[in-house]
Amino acid sequence: RFKVIPIEDAKKITGKTAEYYFITAMKYCERNFLPQAIEEFRKGLCIQPTHLPCRFNHGVLMFKLGLVM
Repeated sequence: RFKVIPIEDAKKITGKTAEYYFITAMKYCERNFLPQAIEEFRKGLCIQPTHLPCRFNHGVLMFKLGLVM
């Protein structure tokens, strides 16, 4: 069964990786700062275009905000 790990328990990431931007974006999502979250997902995708969590969540937020159809 899938277990959700709270953001606070995520491993400490050193350097600016796609995973770093993913975690930062998820923190913005928790606070409902969606434009900032989209920007963080985009930064993660610039570093690693195949990073699935960034790619998926970026698309979901873009759709929610009506930026893609």
